[in-house]
Amino acid sequence: MVTTVAAIAAEAFTDVAAELDVIKACTVTAVTQGAYNPVTHTYAETTTVETGRAVMDQAKPIKDVFPDYVVGPGDTLFWLEGLTTAPKENNTLTIGGVPRKITQVGDVAGAGTFFSVVAR
Repeated sequence: MVTTVAAIAAEAFTDVAAELDVIKACTVTAVTQGAYNPVTHTYAETTTVETGRAVMDQAKPIKDVFPDYVVGPGDTLFWLEGLTTAPKENNTLTIGGVPRKITQVGDVAGAGTFFSVVAR
């Protein structure tokens, strides 16, 4: 049996969710700018929404995960699982109806399936 980071993260989130109410459904929304329309003077936009699960981490200092990041007011560390595409800076992370701007992204173990993010 092959164990992957994605499988470990999914199992951990499921196990924690069964015991504590800290794992929340989330969406990550990305807006991609397309071609310029000279008639309307606007750019076409494509919106992509992806769902996953998130947990807020208020125990670990953000500096421990992102040592070069300058932490600002309202910055919060989250761990995201279940996404098929890596979140990016300036994407919107929405949890419980509260939208936050992603300001930093880390790919845990370089697996492309489990992410640490800072959002405000």
